[in-house]
Amino acid sequence: MLFVQPHFDDIAFSCGGLVAKEVAAGGAPMIVTVCSEGPPPSAELSALARRVHQAWGTGDRAIEVRRLEDATAVAALGAASHWLGYRDAIYRASLYPTPEQLSGPVHPDDAHLPPQLEHELLKLWSDTGQPAVYLPLAAGGNVDHRIAFAAGAALQAAGARVLHYEDVPYVMRVPNAVEDRVREAAVPLRPEVVDVTDTLERRLEAISAYTSQLATLFRGEQPRDLVQRYAGSLASSPGRYAERYWARVDAG
Repeated sequence: MLFVQPHFDDIAFSCGGLVAKEVAAGGAPMIVTVCSEGPPPSAELSALARRVHQAWGTGDRAIEVRRLEDATAVAALGAASHWLGYRDAIYRASLYPTPEQLSGPVHPDDAHLPPQLEHELLKLWSDTGQPAVYLPLAAGGNVDHRIAFAAGAALQAAGARVLHYEDVPYVMRVPNAVEDRVREAAVPLRPEVVDVTDTLERRLEAISAYTSQLATLFRGEQPRDLVQRYAGSLASSPGRYAERYWARVDAG
C-alpha cells in the first residue's frame, strides 16, 4: 500500500493504525511525503511562514526538525518512507499569503502541480507494484491536501485501488466536515471501516513524534484523548477502535 501525505504527519494522524496493521500482517507499506522541502535557502520567509515557524517552535530549522520527527514516526509504524520534494503552501506565499487562503481553492498559478503529482504517483505506484493508494480526503480544505486528492482520478483510471483517508484533526473539530467534503468532492465514494484496536497504540506513538505540531494542530487538547474518542466513534462496538476510508468506485 502507498500512503500519500501532503505534509509530514498526515498519515500518522489519520491512518497510522492501518499502516501498523499492514506491517503486522507482513505487508510493506510506504509512506510518501509530497511536501518534504523547505523554501530555497536564499528566499526570505513570508510573514505567514515566520508566524507558523514560531508557533511550531522550530525557527529556521523547521524542515530539519520535521524530517527528524517524521523519521521517528515512520519507524514507530514500521513503514518505508519516500519524499517527493515539493514545497508546503506556506512557502508559496505569493499565492497563499493568509491562513484563510491556505484552506481555500488551489491558486491558478499552482495548476501545474496536480498533473505533475499525478505523474510522479503513477510512476511510483507502477514501480512499487502496490495494489492500493491512500490519499487525503481533503476535509478541511487545505490546498496541498486538495492537490493530492485530485491525483486519485488518474490513479483509479490506471487501475489502482484508490481510497481517501479522513484528515485528522480537522474532521474531529469541524461538525459534518466529512459529509460536507464527500458531497463537495462530487465523485463516487464508498465508506470502508477498518478495525485498528490492536494497532491504535502504534498510531498514538507515531503521532506523539510530531512534537512541533501537536499544540497548534490539536489546539492545546490532548491528541491521545481526541484520537481515541474519534476512533471509538467509528468502531462497531464499545471498547473497539477504527479508522474510516472512502474508496473511489466506478461511476457506472
